[in-house]
Amino acid sequence: MQSMIDYTKPTTFKCRKCRHLLFLEEQISNCHNEPLFPLTNDNQSCNPRSNVWYLREESFPDWVKEQVNDGNWMKGKIFCPFCKCRLGSFDFVSGNKCTCETHVLPPLHVVSCKLDYIVKTSLDETNVTESHTEQSSESNDLKAVLS
Repeated sequence: MQSMIDYTKPTTFKCRKCRHLLFLEEQISNCHNEPLFPLTNDNQSCNPRSNVWYLREESFPDWVKEQVNDGNWMKGKIFCPFCKCRLGSFDFVSGNKCTCETHVLPPLHVVSCKLDYIVKTSLDETNVTESHTEQSSESNDLKAVLS
């Protein structure tokens, strides 16, 4: 039985190595700086199979801002704040264009294979207590990351 995606609950992104919560869906975009989720034909970028996702500059988490500040807002790498696994990089200097040549790429990207993303389904609320405990700890992780 296939469950329905519940778009009222945020999709979360976790480090693939340590499984700590890093981002929410509203912080991730495609190469045209459009929301990545929900995936519809309206927001498909020119490169829909891209293995790179972009972070929206206006919603960087504090730990990302700290790493960008350490790089003097020029160029550098982004690492998981918990396990130090490399997640992506940033480049505020070059202003590269996407493959369609009409949009400038957002300056900070993460490699999709370095992240796990958890799409909330309508069945998530009906799971047993173990799942509820995991969601509660996820909420605590979310509060810590976003503060």
